[in-house]
Amino acid sequence: MRMCSVLPLSLSRLGLVSALSLALVAGWSSVGTIVYADSRGNAESSAKSASDGIPLSSAERVSVRVPEFPVLSGEYRINDDDTISFPIVGRLKVTGRTPVDLERVVAEEVRRRAGREAQVTLEVIEYKPIFVNGYVVRAGAMPWRPGYTVMHAEALAGGVFRPTDSRSALPAETERARAARAAADLARVQANLARLNAEKAGQTVVQMPSGLTELVTPVEARKLVAAQNTMLGSRRAAFDARIKSLERGRGLGEEEIKALHAQVVRLDEQLKLRHEFSKSVKALNIKGLVRFERTLDEQSRIAELEERRTNVIVALARVHSSVSSVLRELDVINQERTASLDEEILRLERDAAQHQIDVDSARDAYRKLTGQNVLTDNQQRVSSNLSYEIVRNDKGAVNTFPALPLTPLLPGDLLVVRLQEQPSQ
Repeated sequence: MRMCSVLPLSLSRLGLVSALSLALVAGWSSVGTIVYADSRGNAESSAKSASDGIPLSSAERVSVRVPEFPVLSGEYRINDDDTISFPIVGRLKVTGRTPVDLERVVAEEVRRRAGREAQVTLEVIEYKPIFVNGYVVRAGAMPWRPGYTVMHAEALAGGVFRPTDSRSALPAETERARAARAAADLARVQANLARLNAEKAGQTVVQMPSGLTELVTPVEARKLVAAQNTMLGSRRAAFDARIKSLERGRGLGEEEIKALHAQVVRLDEQLKLRHEFSKSVKALNIKGLVRFERTLDEQSRIAELEERRTNVIVALARVHSSVSSVLRELDVINQERTASLDEEILRLERDAAQHQIDVDSARDAYRKLTGQNVLTDNQQRVSSNLSYEIVRNDKGAVNTFPALPLTPLLPGDLLVVRLQEQPSQ
C-alpha cells in the first residue's frame, strides 16, 4: 500500500529533510516543556474508545497529529508489510502495537532525533473490512466497526438467503435480521438492567431476567448473565474496597480520639494535684519556710501542664474533624452511587423501550410480508440449522473456528454462513 502524508508529492527527500529541519529549528526557539505521548507515560492518549486495544495491523489508514512538528502530521496508509513510513522518523513496524503503543514509539523517535519532546496523537480512520460469504443475500466486503458481531455482519449482508417469493424474499430477510438484531440489543440491555438492579439491592448474583430466552437462545442468555455477574463482582469489589479504606480511616481516628481523651483525663488529674501542691507551697512561703522561687517554679510547672492539655485538646478537635469528614465522604459515596445507579437504570429502561419498539416493528413487518411469525417453530428449526465459521489471519497463521451469532468480529475476518437443508416433511 502507498503512504498518504500531508507533504506534496513533488517534495523530494532532500526537501523533506529541509522542511523538518526548519520545523525543528522553529521548535527549538520556543519556550517551555511539551508533554509528549508517551516515552514517560505522562500524556493521555486521545483514543479512549473500545477499539484502543485492537492492533494497528488491523487498520488500513491512520491519522497522526504532532502539533510541534506539522511536517509529521497527516494521514498514513499502513503498508502491506504492516509498517508505516514517516518522514525522517522512517519506517516503523505496527505488528502487535496498539494506537497508544505507536504514539509512544513515534514520540520517542522524535525526541531521540530532535532532542525535544512532542505530543503525538494517533487515531484510526479506517479499519480493514470484514468479508461475508455463504448463505447470505449479499456476500462481499463491508466496513468494520467496534462491537460488530456475527449477527451484525449477517444483517449487513442482507440476512440469510432463502429461495422464496422473489418479490418478498429480500425485504422479509431484512426485517427478520432487523428483528434479530433488535432482540439481541434488547437482551443485552435487559441483562445490564438485571445487574444494575442487583447492585442497587446489594445482591451478589445477577438472576436470569424473565423473557431473556425469548429474545436470544438459552446459551446466549447464560453468556450474557455470566458476563454481567463478572461485572457485578468487579464493581462490588471496587466499591467495597473504597468503603473499607474509609472505614479503616474512621476506625483509626476513633482510636486516636480515645487515646487523646485519656491524655486529657491524666493531664486534668495532674493539674489538680499540682494546683493543690502549689497552694501548700504558697502557704509555706508566707510563713517564710520556703523561698519565693519555689512558688514560681510550681506556677511554671502548672503552666506547662496547661499548655500540654491545650495541645491535646487542639489535636482532639483536629481528629474529630477528620473523622467527621470521613463520615461525610461515606455518606456522599453511598448517595452518589445510588444516584448513579438510578440514572443508569433510567437510561437503560428508555433504551429497552426503544429496542422493544424496534423488535415489535420488525416482527410485524415480517409477519405482513410472509404471513409467519419470526419465532415460530419452523423459524427456530431453520435458525438451528445455521452454522457460522470465522476465518482469521493471526500473525500470518490462518485459523478457522466456529462462531455464534454474538461472537465478536475483528477487522479482516471472513465470516462464512452455512445452512444445512432439512428434508421436506
